Amino acid sequence: MRFMDLRGELRQGPPNQTPLYLIRALTPQEVKLLTEAEVQRSFKNLLTRSTTLDDEVFNKADALLEELRPESPLRHRLSIELEEIRKAYLASSNN
Repeated sequence: MRFMDLRGELRQGPPNQTPLYLIRALTPQEVKLLTEAEVQRSFKNLLTRSTTLDDEVFNKADALLEELRPESPLRHRLSIELEEIRKAYLASSNN
């Protein structure tokens, strides 16, 4: 469930759980769904423009992937790419 926090920022609530308080439900006009092209562009920009890879970057990339349908071939491809990047990051940070 999506909700808006006290600062007016859009937040994603825990899956299958209702937040303890709901400030205001979003109308369908306020919810902007990203197209596959927008997700792909944002994903690429996030990973290439980030000066350092860290948990925050990986969390943002995961959030972008969640915008895609579960059966989307793009979601599958980007998930594999992200997993490979994450493994390389973890291997380099352990050295």
